[in-house]
Amino acid sequence: MPDNDFNLQSNASIGRRFMAYVIDVFPLFLLVFTFAKNIVHVNILDQSLLKTNPQHYYFIQNSVRYTVFGLWVLISFALECSTWQGSWGKRIMGIKVVDAYGEAISIQQSLQRNGVKIVAMLCFGIGFFWILFNKNRSGWYDLTAKTKVVYRE
Repeated sequence: MPDNDFNLQSNASIGRRFMAYVIDVFPLFLLVFTFAKNIVHVNILDQSLLKTNPQHYYFIQNSVRYTVFGLWVLISFALECSTWQGSWGKRIMGIKVVDAYGEAISIQQSLQRNGVKIVAMLCFGIGFFWILFNKNRSGWYDLTAKTKVVYRE
């Protein structure tokens, strides 16, 4: 990988990346909430279930969490290797995912990047928090797929 080319574009800030994530998952949460309430007839925000049946409550909460995360990973996979070069949150926040040459990433890189997001989540989120400690603000998924998140021109 050409380090000189890789460092030409400015890395997106942690704040912008986080806001892009929030913008991405909020509509997905609303979609899952609406589906659960209207189709499955479960109110995922009902705290009374915590007192009456805590196991069922935690099952519902974890199901929602993993469903939203799974949808986010699938959508990220599709949009990061498209001409958008990122999710709608990244687009709104003015950032994009690029390869070592500053170009759109390949389907293989997107698959690898988003597959490692699953591993990062299963490792208690450490792979996501890695951007706080890495000088290039790269998570495990960026390091593995040789990608980075930069500002749009």
